[in-house]
Order: sequence, then C-alpha cells, then structure tokens
Amino acid sequence: MMQILLYQGRSLVSKAIRKQTDSIYSHAAVRMRDGSITEAWQGVGVRQMKTVMDGHTPGTPVDVFHIEGDYDEEAVEKFLLAQIGKKYDYLSVARFITRWERPNNDKWFCSELVVAAFRKGGLDLLNGPAAKMSPRDLGICPLLSKITTLGAH
Repeated sequence: MMQILLYQGRSLVSKAIRKQTDSIYSHAAVRMRDGSITEAWQGVGVRQMKTVMDGHTPGTPVDVFHIEGDYDEEAVEKFLLAQIGKKYDYLSVARFITRWERPNNDKWFCSELVVAAFRKGGLDLLNGPAAKMSPRDLGICPLLSKITTLGAH
C-alpha cells in the first residue's frame, strides 16, 4: 500500500515555504509499496531513500496519509522510478513567492512530483496543474486521510 508523507520541516527554507503557503507542511514524498521513499529534494533532485527520515533532520514531524480512491499503484511507482536522478525545480518553487508562470520542464519539486505521479496512476488528487500544488494543498486534499505522525518529539 502506498502512502503520502507530509513533512513539517524546521530549516530556514522549510520555514519560508510554510510561511508562504500558510501551512504546517513544507515537503511531500511518497512511501512506495516496498517501504522506500521517493521524493524531489533540494540540492539533490529526485531520489529514493530507504526510510522516512533518511536525509531529513531527526525529530522532524512527518504526517503519514492513506490515499482514498482507485489508482494503479504499479503505474505510480513506474513513473516515480523513471524520475529518479532528475533535477530539482528551483524556479518553479520560486513561483510560489513571485507568482510568475513557469513552463513545464523535466525538473520537479516535491508536491509537483507527488501530484503528477498519482495522475499517471489515474487518480487526480488535486485540480489544476501539478506545478501549482504545494505541500499545503496535499494537506487539505479530501482524498487523503491522516494515519499517524512520525518523528515528533
């Protein structure tokens, strides 16, 4: 079973994202069926990690969400795996601050990758272009139900 992870990051960049989007969330990722995590991460691009906290600050709260609705898990995973190694989309993230439009490209930021992956699997989590979706938008998505919070102290 796949899950969506929403992180409540505490770094300076995370705080800026949370403030700009008026949300507790600053990052989004997908927990694959094998338990690994696929995410678009600044400075690295799209990567696959073994655990929820690999590459993240210990103690960062991470909300785990169940995905309601029918979708093709294999198609979602195939899409995500094909994105590994692609660059992080800094200019699209800047759009959240500047509000200027950015054409589609072959780069990803976290929530854009999550929304696009589930669309490939036949489930539209949110209306509108994936490049306009923030972790906040995923946090209020009616197709997601929170299961638990990890990493909080």
